[in-house]
Amino acid sequence: MPSDDFVAKYGPWALVAGGSDGLGAAWTEAFAKRGLNVAIVGRRKELVEAKAKEIENRHGVSTLSIVLDLSESSAPNELVERVTGIDLGLVVYNAALSPGGKFEKVEGSTIRSAISTNVATPTLLIHQLIPKLLSRKNAGVILVSSLAGYAGSSSLSTYGATKAYLRMLGEALWEENRGSGLDILVTSPGAVTTPGLESRSDKKIPGQLGPTEIVEMSLAHLGKGPTFVPGGLNQFAAMLLGRILPRKAATSLMRKSSSGISS
Repeated sequence: MPSDDFVAKYGPWALVAGGSDGLGAAWTEAFAKRGLNVAIVGRRKELVEAKAKEIENRHGVSTLSIVLDLSESSAPNELVERVTGIDLGLVVYNAALSPGGKFEKVEGSTIRSAISTNVATPTLLIHQLIPKLLSRKNAGVILVSSLAGYAGSSSLSTYGATKAYLRMLGEALWEENRGSGLDILVTSPGAVTTPGLESRSDKKIPGQLGPTEIVEMSLAHLGKGPTFVPGGLNQFAAMLLGRILPRKAATSLMRKSSSGISS
């Protein structure tokens, strides 16, 4: 979609939760490049403000820096309050916590934070924002899930479960709002090329894509259906995991290939 059309449909403001680094920074960059003003939400003040300044200087857009811990129970209400004064047309929930390790060995407080960040906050945030988005006639919501949500994954149990939840939520919202002008999309990347992943592994994971590739592929699918998996190999894997393989085989495959699969 040409930039002018994109701004006319989804502008003038986009919100990116978890938008200051990694895949989130790629969402922020993509919207600023198209001419949207961006509200950037992140936990680390220095990263949020640095990203805001960077895209203001590069693209001449306005930004709103929102420093917020999305695992807190007050986060949805506080975030809604912070964006009340802007004309928001596009919302991306990219933030996620990914506890790794055998389930019973992960701290309960860490599991609680992951469920809050990955499930409770996006659910309650979108619940509050949808009426405003529907009133615009043209708007969008993008939920960032993961290929890890297509089958139970050893050592990523909580993360995978929360990402499966987001996919089910997004599909339901897409059906509820079909024909309303509100485009709902759940995108489920596989392994994402980030400095953190590269530091943990000296070889490329099958299906691994860069953040910009994932964002651009996903945006090309916005408005065309409820779910999308970026990359041909990842799409094949999602089909195997979700439709073809017995669940026992699917979970075994995830155990063998889940290292580094997070978004």
